[in-house]
Amino acid sequence: MHRALTDWLLVGIIRAAPVFLGVPLVQRLFPLVTTVLVGLLWPLLAVGDRARLSGHRVSPWAWGRQMGEGFCDLFGRARSLRVCGELPHPDSSSLVLAAHLGPWEAGAVELARLGHRPMVLAAPWPRLPLAAQALRARRARLGVATAFRSTRGWREATEHLRDGGMVVALVDSLSPQRRGRRSVDFVGGQVGAPDALVAWAERQSASMVVALGSPNGFRLCSLEEPREEECLDSDGRVLSQVQVRADRCVSMLKEAVEAHPSSWAWVRALALFVLGFPLLTVSACGVTELTPPLPSAPSDWLVTADDLLWAGELNLAVRARLVALRGEGEWREERPYGLLEGVSVDLWSVDTGLHLAAVEAATGRGSWPQGPTVFSDVSWHLVASNERGSLPEISWSRQGGWSCEGCPLESLVQ
Repeated sequence: MHRALTDWLLVGIIRAAPVFLGVPLVQRLFPLVTTVLVGLLWPLLAVGDRARLSGHRVSPWAWGRQMGEGFCDLFGRARSLRVCGELPHPDSSSLVLAAHLGPWEAGAVELARLGHRPMVLAAPWPRLPLAAQALRARRARLGVATAFRSTRGWREATEHLRDGGMVVALVDSLSPQRRGRRSVDFVGGQVGAPDALVAWAERQSASMVVALGSPNGFRLCSLEEPREEECLDSDGRVLSQVQVRADRCVSMLKEAVEAHPSSWAWVRALALFVLGFPLLTVSACGVTELTPPLPSAPSDWLVTADDLLWAGELNLAVRARLVALRGEGEWREERPYGLLEGVSVDLWSVDTGLHLAAVEAATGRGSWPQGPTVFSDVSWHLVASNERGSLPEISWSRQGGWSCEGCPLESLVQ
């Protein structure tokens, strides 16, 4: 319930803010308002506690002004920044590794102004889908594309990179608790090492740049391939080239944050503030005055979820198990309808329990298990005969079974 309210309120803020912040007088006054507000609330904010525990001194007035400036950058004000260092060629594929340091939103807009076609690879908002899409649309109006870290987002970013675009990733938002991800020391704790980002850029033959933020701009430094001696640790063991480059990136960003701690967002504390502020506003002003009532009809809801699992019988002879990494769905014509990403379907015989077939697809769109459902980028495997194949698209419906251009799957679940 709280997440739904927060989602609605953030959408309202994202849509209304450009109207007010487009006024020059408001652009000048808003950072002053946030400076005073943060200064008064500083004892209650997690930012101050986290800064003290990390041993860094953060000015509440400077931090409040920086957050206000960033809000204006995203929602109405255009300004040029001081950008120096090794800027990639506008037509070359490049990955920019940065942090929530300095004017990071304005930095992406400045790259767009310089002709680099930036795409921000952002942390997913799985429980705030409406706000995420509203923010994506807002960035698009400023010339900055957005892809969220998911199966679809990685595919969009890969296509953008292969087309000669620039992808910007904020390293300090990588969780160190993600399974299979290394944790490395950062300011006030740990972050996840950007090994996957570095390896991904290497596979795309893209150049890598670290953007070191400051209150008024950025200094860009190329992340060169390490020398042979740099791939050895103190005990003489050989280190991965990817890990060496990732660790060097984190070290450079850490030094930049420590040089300007009042210009860093202190990401986790900021996230708590952003999610909590709309609810605080609701409790003070009343929900009905700020948001429309939550829809009660099933057809008015849009649901998003991660790690989906469905198991059941497709007919009297075959049972199935469907797994998806992520899904978005709604209620249409008395049945669920939506988009699944990262889909795996396994089929077993009800009588014998034998594993009949396995199907993997990049996406599935439609209604499951009734159908029709269309799967794209499909690979299939018949276990008994060990036949395998791949197709750009196949479809399923409970009435007609599989439809795959005459492939052996059509003999199953008739």
